[in-house]
Formats: sequence, C-alpha cells, structure tokens
Amino acid sequence: MSLKDDYDFSVIENTIKDHVIDILEEELVGRDDICQCEECLIDIVCYALNRIKPNYSASLYGALYSRAYAENNSEDIRKTVTDAIDFVSSNASHDKK
Repeated sequence: MSLKDDYDFSVIENTIKDHVIDILEEELVGRDDICQCEECLIDIVCYALNRIKPNYSASLYGALYSRAYAENNSEDIRKTVTDAIDFVSSNASHDKK
C-alpha cells in the first residue's frame, strides 16, 4: 500500500509549463535557424522550467491564481524562454539537422 496507489496525484499541475510552451511557440514563429525537433523543444522547455519558480495547482481556483501569476511575470518568463532557446540551440544534444 502506497500513497501513489491510494490517491490521484495526477491532478497536480505546474501551470507555468503551459505558459512556457505558449511563449516558446510564439518565439519560434518564422525562426528557421532553431532546430524544432521534439528533443530540442523539450530540452528548451525543461531548461526554462528549471529556472522559473514553479507554480503548482490542483484546483480551478489554484489554476486561475497560477495563470494570473504567469501573466504578471510574463516578461521574465519570456526572457527565460529566449535564454533557453539560445542555450539549447548552441548546445544541441544531437548533430545539426
């Protein structure tokens, strides 16, 4: 018997993740100089998320609060995402495609 077997922890979500992905999508428009393979995009998101304060929620109220937090910190998050793009582009974990 473990907590994972007895409780549904899948309701816990880092709502900043969706905001990071949305910003990444905006930043990639018209950028053919950036590898957009799944591996690189996931690396970019992970790099950014590891540098942004997470904001977890498990309820509608918590999700709304977290979205407001993300919107209020949107420019800092955007800067972190662009830094992540630059870092991963310069240090891709595969040969250039």
